[in-house]
Amino acid sequence: MRNFLAFVGLVVVAFVGVGWYLGWYKLAFSAGKDGKQNISVEVDLKKAETDIEKKVGQGGQLIKDNLKKEDATPPEEFVGPLEPKAKVNTPAPR
Repeated sequence: MRNFLAFVGLVVVAFVGVGWYLGWYKLAFSAGKDGKQNISVEVDLKKAETDIEKKVGQGGQLIKDNLKKEDATPPEEFVGPLEPKAKVNTPAPR
């Protein structure tokens, strides 16, 4: 269970990092009139959607290209285990 929660945490941190890097959202900090800190978040859903669609399309194309390469190459024949090299005489343990 701990491993699953750690994985979920890693996915969330990765998503936040990628979103921040690609500019999917922006944080703005400002001081309020009464001295309290105001934080506003601006999310650009259109940019996130286009970026995700583009990357999914590239991934799908990469998979199709790899499948075409596998279909084009003939399968290799199994040769079997290699013959052992010449035995080396070693002294027996005492």
